Amino acid sequence: CDTISIMDEDLPAGKIKRLILNEMVRISGGALDNIVLHSQNASDEYQPQVRAAHWILTKDYATYEHFRFEDYYRLWQRYALAVLYFSTSGTEWTSPNFAIKTHECLWYGITCHADRITTINVTNSNLRGTIPKEIGILSALTKLDMSSNEYLAG
Repeated sequence: CDTISIMDEDLPAGKIKRLILNEMVRISGGALDNIVLHSQNASDEYQPQVRAAHWILTKDYATYEHFRFEDYYRLWQRYALAVLYFSTSGTEWTSPNFAIKTHECLWYGITCHADRITTINVTNSNLRGTIPKEIGILSALTKLDMSSNEYLAG
């Protein structure tokens, strides 16, 4: 396919954004492939994985403007955190500075070692929704603290 669309954003083959989407499809275990490439259902654009991919491709300057293929792990980290954000009503969080355009290790509640996320601490932050399986992408993660958030599942 020469061009595909995600939430009305056209992504021509061979462009950096398309390469980034291809990698997100790969790390999503096919979830994005099914939604983005094959779906005719307009409600799929509200799926957290699609919203995360759209954010990375259209609003996350840090990812697509400075992307280097040797830094794939940063794309994986940003994608996993963005899915977490959209899966748990991120716009309603009380935590500032999450899913912003800086390095993900500078986001609220994130601790890193050697640029790899080791801790996510978003306690008492008004998270609502489901903890996404994409958290499993974070291979260096040793601590996940989401306590004191009343409406979490998963």
